[in-house]
Amino acid sequence: MVFSHHDLDAVQRKGLQGSIYRTFSHISQQVEHFWNSKWYFPSLLLAASVFVVTGKTVAGVLFLLTVTTVYLAFCPDFLASILPFFLMFEMAAPQYDNLNVFLPLSFAALPFFAALLLHLIIWPAAPKVGRSSQGLVLVALATVLGGCDVMTYQQYTKPISLYYSLGLGVGMLVLYLLYRSRISVRQDYDIYDRFASIFYVLGAFMVVMVALVYIYNWQTFMETRASINFSYRNFCATILLTTLPMPFYFALRDKRHLISAAFFTLGLLFTGSRSALLFGAVALALCCIYMVRFRALSKRIVLGLFGLGAAFFCFVGSQWLAGRIQSGGWISINEPRWRFLVCAVRDFMHHPIFGIGLGNNLHEQVFIGVQGSMVFYHNMIAQIMGSMGLLGIVAYMKLISDRIHVLWSSRTPFTVCMRLSYLGMLLISMTNPGEFCPFPNAGMMVLLFTMAELAAGEQAVPVAQLLKVPVRSLRRASRSLARK
Repeated sequence: MVFSHHDLDAVQRKGLQGSIYRTFSHISQQVEHFWNSKWYFPSLLLAASVFVVTGKTVAGVLFLLTVTTVYLAFCPDFLASILPFFLMFEMAAPQYDNLNVFLPLSFAALPFFAALLLHLIIWPAAPKVGRSSQGLVLVALATVLGGCDVMTYQQYTKPISLYYSLGLGVGMLVLYLLYRSRISVRQDYDIYDRFASIFYVLGAFMVVMVALVYIYNWQTFMETRASINFSYRNFCATILLTTLPMPFYFALRDKRHLISAAFFTLGLLFTGSRSALLFGAVALALCCIYMVRFRALSKRIVLGLFGLGAAFFCFVGSQWLAGRIQSGGWISINEPRWRFLVCAVRDFMHHPIFGIGLGNNLHEQVFIGVQGSMVFYHNMIAQIMGSMGLLGIVAYMKLISDRIHVLWSSRTPFTVCMRLSYLGMLLISMTNPGEFCPFPNAGMMVLLFTMAELAAGEQAVPVAQLLKVPVRSLRRASRSLARK
């Protein structure tokens, strides 16, 4: 038998394709095996901590982005790529005042998006949406149209403006579409425990970062005995307040997780944030009630813990907070946040339909935040009113009401834990940017409600099925017009 050069080339191609497939399959199995092992979470936490301890935050961000890229490219489980992705934003926090140091890493964005595209191609899934989709669609419209009658083209198209207006709206809608289409209940592991573990590690890493602030400033701390003022304290408080319920969720089965809860609480206290102290006390009390509700702790023990907490606060509270309480009281009348509330009302009155837009820098003379942030009103209600007007109010009322419906449609330990986590984000959003930071804050909430919908038994509807309805309506309308 004689083979032509064409036949030999075909055999070689098939052999090469088979070799590539076997190599890819082997790597994929190893990556997925590590994701399902007990080492995945502690190893990522340890690796991220090492980078922060050594001060190599830029290298750490590149490492986490690489890990995210690898899991997108080789692991069929989309959930595996989420933890390193969110950790990346947490690690960048110490550089909030100098975000330009991350510009050299822009080259790594291309492999990341290529891996995402590869994941979508190799492991296709029908696009699906659930109850949260309608609110997210309205929010996407509100964030894009916000300030459309006020902002100039230059203001609207600035990178920061696009990041917030598209990230908080269209970005979260796309993220929800990915989550809802690709995350589902599995037989090989408990998906709710896996999600809670993701939030657990995110909170634990924040504890590490807060601890390092005090280690690096130990002499100052010992001299003043007051909280250290650092630029990203409110971001740390936001993450810790949102993730605080997770140790309590696991403590329902293993009381040793209460030790982690204590460290989370200390992390909140050491941020020096007044919001962390006030809302943290509320969240901690509710978490203790959560333990009583599901019979993990007795009422006597919880009352005893409340007493110890009150005694601790009375003993060290006044001196501890001296570094953060303003001279005019708990909240000084001269703080910019009061002027921002006035600005929000005025902006709403002057531009009631669309507001002045998320990327509008009209009030930067009142207060300029860290580099790379928009001018926040530092209050969720004010932000919606001032930035997006009536359209934003309707959109967020729909989104929040649907979310509350999901959370209250089930009373399992997991969904009640999700209630506490979302409450933490809502509370911190009343005095800080909170959920108006696309990543990781808003992205974490989209993931949370994807899981809450799964836990509540909410049915996901294929997008193709939803699109058939308006297409049929248009066809009927066109036929009726043609007959006339």
